[in-house]
Amino acid sequence: MNEFDYKPGVIDRVIRTLDHHIGRLVGAYRLRALDVVVLNKFAKALPGPAAKILMQQMKMFNHCPRWRSRAGSESTFSYYRGLGFKDIEPALRLKFDISHHMPVASARISAQGAGSNTSARVDLFTFGGEFESLKFDLSPKKIFGSYNPPINQVLISDVKVLFDPMNPNPFPTSPSNDFAALPEWIQSRIAGCPETSVSTPLSADLRDKLINYYDLPFPDDYLDLVSAAEYVGCPDSFEIYGLSKIPPFMSPRYYMFVLGEVFGAGILAVLRNAAPGVYFVDQNLDHIAMHMGNSLKVALYRALDEGEDKIIETSKEYNE
Repeated sequence: MNEFDYKPGVIDRVIRTLDHHIGRLVGAYRLRALDVVVLNKFAKALPGPAAKILMQQMKMFNHCPRWRSRAGSESTFSYYRGLGFKDIEPALRLKFDISHHMPVASARISAQGAGSNTSARVDLFTFGGEFESLKFDLSPKKIFGSYNPPINQVLISDVKVLFDPMNPNPFPTSPSNDFAALPEWIQSRIAGCPETSVSTPLSADLRDKLINYYDLPFPDDYLDLVSAAEYVGCPDSFEIYGLSKIPPFMSPRYYMFVLGEVFGAGILAVLRNAAPGVYFVDQNLDHIAMHMGNSLKVALYRALDEGEDKIIETSKEYNE
């Protein structure tokens, strides 16, 4: 389901309905064979109740568009009925019912007997109590020569389950007033905030599990910060997300994992399959990624003090 509160009018709903039915008629919105074989593999790895719900939701998904970019590809799953998208009924929903895109499992796909080491990472994401999407960090066409290869060509390996989505609170934190535990560089930035929001850190075991799962080049000072807080927010200024709150975003050029946002400027992210470091992406998400070095502190300070225009003017755009 959409994270935004936009409610389409009658004309929009009619257009969407026509698009849905025409797309279904030509096969554009069906689950492709590659998605089905990957989802079945995840179902075998998930705990029983979650696996059962995944299989039941798969039967209901009837609007499954695909997004392709230079950074990979994405298949999203929706339930369409009447004149709009519907929530799946409560009995078929996950107990992890958070309106945040969260990966629950990952695997690698490659071609059977191809004699090539080329493979893609694929993650299964949840959102709002539903299995919401598959995100591939490399287009299947670059592996198989097709976006939807025969399933007998697909080898799936290294399946990892991050957490049981039938657990309503697998990453427990709570509000905190212990600002003294925060690194000095973040304390100095929240000193003037009237209503700073801070959450307690995850346990060390959960942090290690998430770090190993993501396998991303997180900057050292970001890891220091999340050992002290799972979230830090200063209203109308900035917010930094902990490991269990990182939003993923696949743009036409980059597969990004958002570490924080500077309001009125842009987001700070790490990229999958790119040079290590923190990247600044403009607030309009025009997909211009500026490499800001290997420090979240430096990137945050620059975004706060210089703003979007100066960063774009004085920084070099990252090209793969």
